[in-house]
Amino acid sequence: MFRIKASLGALGVLMVLAITAAPAMAEFSSTIGKSQGQIKSFPATTVFRATTAGQPITCKSASGEPKGGWQIQVKTFTQQGKFFYQAPTLTGPHEQLKIEKWGTCQTVTLLPVTVKCNLQIEQSSAGGSGSVYPPGCEAKFGTAENFCAIVIQPDGNKELQKVTLSKTGVSEVEIKSNVENISSIDQENKALCKETGVTGGQKTGTFKTEGGALITEGQTFA
Repeated sequence: MFRIKASLGALGVLMVLAITAAPAMAEFSSTIGKSQGQIKSFPATTVFRATTAGQPITCKSASGEPKGGWQIQVKTFTQQGKFFYQAPTLTGPHEQLKIEKWGTCQTVTLLPVTVKCNLQIEQSSAGGSGSVYPPGCEAKFGTAENFCAIVIQPDGNKELQKVTLSKTGVSEVEIKSNVENISSIDQENKALCKETGVTGGQKTGTFKTEGGALITEGQTFA
């Protein structure tokens, strides 16, 4: 009987230690009474590479009038038909970033690029991470007849590391990224992608913010 009690006691200690060791998730909280708001400003430069040896696609915010918003979300998914989504909330562990325009974006050969992206971020005591959120991200350039479209799918791009979050004042959050190993990149019209040098090497990309952070307003986290 003593051995059984001792074993149960040891198991209880291990469970407490496991719970204590689990990274605590930060909760994003709206300060405007709404589950969504606007991105206040973008980093001066955002650099994306489709593959390890590919030429970068660079976005500048100063002259490009970038546009996007944020939405706080619950962690669990809700199914609606064949689709799954995370419901909006005033306080929750996940935050979606909906980027409609990333400023003035171009290839090394100065071809203009249209970049749209849905991302999701979270923060824990172990650090921040980012995921690609449905419907994903797309960088597209060229003409209707001859174009290159790089599509980044949500699958294979979950909880990517090297995302840094910090609070500014009582109602702003700064977000910086130096993400590597972005996968599931599909290229349409590979000829133009290859001609402009945006592809090459292994099929894993990178995403990096330079010259400041992406800053949201109307929310905070703790």
